Amino acid sequence: MVNTKAKYIKPTAILALDSILSLGVLQALRDRGLSCPESVSLVGFDDAEWAVVTSPPLTVVAQPVYEIGAEAFRLLLRRMQGGNHRPVRKVLPASLVVRESVGAPPDTRH
Repeated sequence: MVNTKAKYIKPTAILALDSILSLGVLQALRDRGLSCPESVSLVGFDDAEWAVVTSPPLTVVAQPVYEIGAEAFRLLLRRMQGGNHRPVRKVLPASLVVRESVGAPPDTRH
């Protein structure tokens, strides 16, 4: 049974896992009459070239996408060549690129 008396808690921020989802979130917010970052903050992954021309420009976690793919290929190739290779953990650098899609939570603004 669904509790219809439960209080709905509005999110104050959304983390989109790739650039296409970020674009979809921006569109969904606009469709609902919400503004970013005034109503909800948005952070996406991948620093797509268009992220700076959206309104607002998107805050993103920039990743070395080419290097991630190249390293994944090297590890796959090594596994396909045989041998008893132990799992490998690779950490590649990422950086937060702060733009205008992030603000203070709505209930803390004065």
